[in-house]
Amino acid sequence: MLISTINIEEPTSAGSIISEKVAELYGRIVNPVLLVRRLNLSVNHLVHEEQYKKQPKIVQLDLFTDFEESERQRKADLEKAEKERRRQEAILSIKKKFGKNAILKGINYADGATQKERNQQIGGTMSKYDDIINLPHHVSKNRTPMSMENRAAQFAPFAALTGHDEALAETARLTTPKKLLSDDEMASLTRELARVIEQVLGTGRIHFRVFRT
Repeated sequence: MLISTINIEEPTSAGSIISEKVAELYGRIVNPVLLVRRLNLSVNHLVHEEQYKKQPKIVQLDLFTDFEESERQRKADLEKAEKERRRQEAILSIKKKFGKNAILKGINYADGATQKERNQQIGGTMSKYDDIINLPHHVSKNRTPMSMENRAAQFAPFAALTGHDEALAETARLTTPKKLLSDDEMASLTRELARVIEQVLGTGRIHFRVFRT
């Protein structure tokens, strides 16, 4: 079992950036000669878009950065992100009106692909939940709504088996068996220790030479 993380430079909802980071993480930890049985993906430190926009942006100034070029790059990135956002909103609008199978990727039509069937089972156009899936979210008038952070924490991974992770780590830890000395080696070591003690008693000093392998 491999567990690893990757950071995104700043909060984003752009699918292209998230996909790029996921692909980078996958290529970093997955052995290409092995098969993948299960893949779990989770995200942390979620913030609301409006809350992020209100946060002050801190920039570290220095003498070597071309800030004019950095500003042009920032504007280009913002324009690209806004274009992708409009595209995502258009796709969501079409799927909300005509069903999740209204827009699919080419890979979803390949042999063995299951996305079309899964869309029909989880709120698709043939689902029994079509009449309620797009209803507005209910907000209680008597209870304070739970924050997004607390709601996300409910779905955080937990250790179902106490000590299981520690047992796996201990099993994976590389250990070297203890070397047992033979009788001849023990006798030789005893003689060397006796010689060392005799030298210390005679001169009060002893010199060691250590060889590192």
